[in-house]
Amino acid sequence: MSNLIVNPIEQVKAIDTAKPSYGFVSSQNILDVFLSKGWTVEKTQVTPVRGNNKIGYQKHLVWLKNENFGLIPGLSKANDSIPRLCLVNSHDSSSSLMVFLGVLRIACLNQLSTGSVFRFFRAVHSKNITDRVSQGVDFVTEGIPELIQGIQKLQSIQLNESQRLEFAKIMINMRLETVKTVKSIDYSVVDRYLRGEDRSQDAYTVLNRVQEYVIRGGVPYSYERQVKDLNGTVIETRLVHTKTRRIASIPSQLKLNKALFHNITKIGA
Repeated sequence: MSNLIVNPIEQVKAIDTAKPSYGFVSSQNILDVFLSKGWTVEKTQVTPVRGNNKIGYQKHLVWLKNENFGLIPGLSKANDSIPRLCLVNSHDSSSSLMVFLGVLRIACLNQLSTGSVFRFFRAVHSKNITDRVSQGVDFVTEGIPELIQGIQKLQSIQLNESQRLEFAKIMINMRLETVKTVKSIDYSVVDRYLRGEDRSQDAYTVLNRVQEYVIRGGVPYSYERQVKDLNGTVIETRLVHTKTRRIASIPSQLKLNKALFHNITKIGA
């Protein structure tokens, strides 16, 4: 354990269980490609894993910034936002390398990855992956004007109460889809303001409000929990009142962020 590299970005080899065909390239080398194009690391996130065998190899997410891309023009002060890129990689042979467009909303420090809603790049691990990543970064970066136009359009759309509730229901139901015995959900959180900058009802502000509750947690709901005896027989069913927790899984975050952009665009169309 003393020689274990805990930070997967610094990993120098693939996990021992990887197939011989798996082409290992360190995330640090990949980040050098981004650096050569003006993109520097802003924030990193590592998916928690159970057991020690995947520590240092697991999926990780890197947010990158570029001084050539400043505040998105035309947004209200409350919605000041800056384009970002997102790198997703792992060294446990569980997934391919991916690059997405993202955006940082300054007021709440929300970092939204857009998934495949806008341009994205995916590459299977192979020996020539570095060259392909260089092309992929260029391809995704060229999509930033489209991202900017999309966000500007969202801010120009005002959502009524019915539309906001519809959006909240879609996203919160998706967040709780693994809870089989949900009895009630407080969807009204969509109109609860955590800060003054979140008062507006434009689609971009609503998107960020709901994203905070969906990803960071705090949505009140209730579910039924069965109480069993030592023989496994159900002796009682209790109604539990609780709140959603923060999502730590990178795949789950990416899935929900993609759905957020996809559904807010449909509702605001």
